[in-house]
Amino acid sequence: MAETTAADDTHGLIQDRVIDGQGHGLLSCLRLPFELYRPIVELVADRPTLISLCSTNQVFKYEAQRILYHTIDALPPYSFVTFLRTMIEDEQLALLVRTFRINTDMRSPSLNYLLNVALRAMINLRELFVNCTIKTLPEPEVPRLSIFSGCKFQLDTLSIVQYLDVGAFFSFLATQRKLQKLAAYLVDQGQPLPSGVCPKLASLQGNRATIETLLPNRQITTVIWDPDSYDARRSMLHLSEPLRSLKTLSFDGCYLRPSLRTIVDHLQSLEYLELVALHAGEIQDICKLSSLRALVLTDAFSFGTWERRVSMVAPIFASCHQLEYVDMEQFLCSDSQKPYERWGCSSGSQTPVMLGYLQRDFVRHPFCII
Repeated sequence: MAETTAADDTHGLIQDRVIDGQGHGLLSCLRLPFELYRPIVELVADRPTLISLCSTNQVFKYEAQRILYHTIDALPPYSFVTFLRTMIEDEQLALLVRTFRINTDMRSPSLNYLLNVALRAMINLRELFVNCTIKTLPEPEVPRLSIFSGCKFQLDTLSIVQYLDVGAFFSFLATQRKLQKLAAYLVDQGQPLPSGVCPKLASLQGNRATIETLLPNRQITTVIWDPDSYDARRSMLHLSEPLRSLKTLSFDGCYLRPSLRTIVDHLQSLEYLELVALHAGEIQDICKLSSLRALVLTDAFSFGTWERRVSMVAPIFASCHQLEYVDMEQFLCSDSQKPYERWGCSSGSQTPVMLGYLQRDFVRHPFCII
């Protein structure tokens, strides 16, 4: 088998020296324009082949590495530290990372510190998903740092599943002028952040503290609300003004969440609504949403109400003239590949008709911002 080694690039030609089986050197000029390398490499779908391309010539190496390091998704624990050290030691590779998903628990402050140094090198990072617990308690000779300390990247999307201390996190958010999607859970809410913090934020997911802190003073149109256990007992009148701009709302929390009645009069622009569970009287509340185009009812029915589902949603079609469909999760069908029924009304009719069965991911796509 012939062996190929990288050589010089002269006048737009990639020159490789090919050694044949007898050891004779043959000079081969591949007359391939540079602009063709990228679409060729982008056709490669598997990592082993991309890794092999890194050993051909410098152009293939760069294009292969650009794909290999663009998205770092759910590394196993034994590879995670190696990756972080690679980012610290190789600045050029760190510049290639655009999306980073962290699933390895960061319970060691030493690992937390290593992550911070690596993130500081990823200045072109655009999406960050932290799907684990990060420990911030100090250890001897290990600086106590937020993982965001000193980071210069400008994110489009940020998701953090653990509850956060507001101080260090708000200092970081103040630097993120391009952030459009945020999922975060705050320990305690404070005053709403000024409009200069995350001015382009359009989609927000979190608990009540997150909503109260970040919904005001921004043009947020999509909210995924994951209520805390005490939310149902607290007023939301102070959120009336920012709620008027919402186009999409997912109200999670089953029976822990506040009733839709507490905010329905403020949802003047709402077009897409998901309710997880149905509270008493909420069908009548939904009927007040004159701009509603789509309704999703998740985990909303018991055995008795499922039998009456068509008659339950008929008044909604009669009242909401912009409504295109209602998707209802089937009762006791959690293992189904298509657990939702879609119902709609033909033009000029107010009688709902079955339109088909749909997969969960398809139905919930408008409500998944992360």
